[in-house]
Amino acid sequence: MAWHRACRLPIIEPVPSVAPSREGSLPVSISPSVFQPVHAVTSHPLKNMLNRKAGQALLLTMALALALLAPSAQAVAQSAATQEVPAAAPLSIAIDTQIPSDSRVWRHATTLGEDAPRYSEGFAHFDYANPDAPKGGLVRLSDLGSFDSLNFVPPRGETPLGLGLIYDTLMTGSLDELSTDYGLLAEAMTYPEDYSSVSYRLREGARWHDGVPVSVADVVFSFQALTEHNPSQAAYYSHVESVEITGEREVTFRFDQTGNRELHHIVGQLIVLPQHWWTGV
Repeated sequence: MAWHRACRLPIIEPVPSVAPSREGSLPVSISPSVFQPVHAVTSHPLKNMLNRKAGQALLLTMALALALLAPSAQAVAQSAATQEVPAAAPLSIAIDTQIPSDSRVWRHATTLGEDAPRYSEGFAHFDYANPDAPKGGLVRLSDLGSFDSLNFVPPRGETPLGLGLIYDTLMTGSLDELSTDYGLLAEAMTYPEDYSSVSYRLREGARWHDGVPVSVADVVFSFQALTEHNPSQAAYYSHVESVEITGEREVTFRFDQTGNRELHHIVGQLIVLPQHWWTGV
């Protein structure tokens, strides 16, 4: 056996390898993985045997490592394949299209007294009125003097007695109660706690003699006509700051002060005139 003082180690080159895959497993590529010994300088039999043994041991070690890694890779693959990815929650934008409800308190009557109004909402008639009274005929009223005008708005001329009976007011007083008014042309009224305004809702079905419906425009026209052409009416409604239409059948009067409980009674006495009849006269 010949011994050499020095020898060169075997030259090894990395060779990519793919681990044997089972059914359903992912092939795992390891690089560098298996090192294969190639031509050595010496051709000594002992060295060749050692080289072969080292290569076989290395191959066995790598095979065992790959065998251990394969189940883990398979589990990862199966988990990734079966795991459900939660769907993104849809973007939800809530838009409130509901019209806010009217939280105001609508009253069919109002009183300055301490007791509640005697008649409930929807009552048929006052107790002192006879709905079965005879209708038709002729009534004569006595009065002093004569008349020369049928227009009671301007304060000039003499008007006949009872001329105001041909027009109605927003509210009407009860003769068997103290300072209590009920809806007439207005079916209901509402006002805030500080009495700074009052709103009236006209009765549906109210019409003039010619069949034209009574409108909130008639109420505004009447207030403007009375306060503009009659100084006493202007003084009577002097605390009314403005009047405006606030709904299809709603008109609102705003006052220049608060805390005055009588103002909505005063406005309720407003005589309503037909705008379409008086316009252009």
